Amino acid sequence: MSKSFKASWLIVVAVVLLSLVPSAKYARAEEELKTQLVLNSPHFFGATSVAFSPSGRTVLSGGWDKTLKLWDVSTGRLLRTFEGHSGRVNSVAFSLDGQTALSASDDTTLKLWDVESGRIRQSFTVDFQFKRAVAFSPDGRTVLSDSGSNLLLWDVATGRLLKTFNGHTSSVNAVAISPDGRIIASASHDKTIKIWDASSGLAITTLDGHLGPVNGIAFSPDGRTLLSGSDDKTLKLWDVSSGKLLKTFGPESDEVRAISFSPDGRMALSGHSSLTLWDPASGDLLRQFKTKSYIESAAFSPDGRMILSAHLGGTLQLWDSFSGQP
Repeated sequence: MSKSFKASWLIVVAVVLLSLVPSAKYARAEEELKTQLVLNSPHFFGATSVAFSPSGRTVLSGGWDKTLKLWDVSTGRLLRTFEGHSGRVNSVAFSLDGQTALSASDDTTLKLWDVESGRIRQSFTVDFQFKRAVAFSPDGRTVLSDSGSNLLLWDVATGRLLKTFNGHTSSVNAVAISPDGRIIASASHDKTIKIWDASSGLAITTLDGHLGPVNGIAFSPDGRTLLSGSDDKTLKLWDVSSGKLLKTFGPESDEVRAISFSPDGRMALSGHSSLTLWDPASGDLLRQFKTKSYIESAAFSPDGRMILSAHLGGTLQLWDSFSGQP
């Protein structure tokens, strides 16, 4: 094992010790040491986005250093660096088959990458800076991105622009596609969330309720509800079909940036100055993980047992999502 590898990764064995020696003296360790792996400074100046591969064996990160990086979850080894953007990488995503990666950058482009080789498959140029958000459709045939106050739907095979979604009055901060691919959601600096018909491109409803810019959104695994997080320090759970506000979580101690549902829909996370786990059904706070730097992005692993977070200070952290459950 190289010295650089040892310096990059910190392996915390508190969880293993707790399972082997159920003694009271480890209760404090369980409370304080919840992180399994810590990767320090994987991106110079900061990490902005993370995503698990569908297999859960690798993770993808993007950052201020204009690159994407692919990591092995079990060892923490850097597998590949994707170079080609000329600006900060703001958002990354995997296709459902895990063979293609998608990125959005301040250089006004989206790029599709071959995960195995690291080569660029397709590049989409948009005439608006600060590409903040991207998402793959479930069938992998289209990708969704922001463009100022609009959303753009692209054909993966040809790179052709298929649809433009107009309706927000300020910049779009986040986008999401429902699990069945029929509904699109967008979150905006205009404090609203819009629900769109993916086929027609028409707006179905507007979700009003946040008092600040909406930074993150996520569909529940069954697609029936949508979770949103805002600068107003709250999370809100919405019924997608009716547009009804079901529940408000919080307030948090700070604005909410990262939003995600666990694969089984029984937990939701939010993050910025801390990482918080919620019960979506009751709205109860399950556990709050303190961090040393702001969280820009976070995601559950496909089996829901881990959470990966990207930090403004340049750190990636892998958490045990179950150790914090009551």
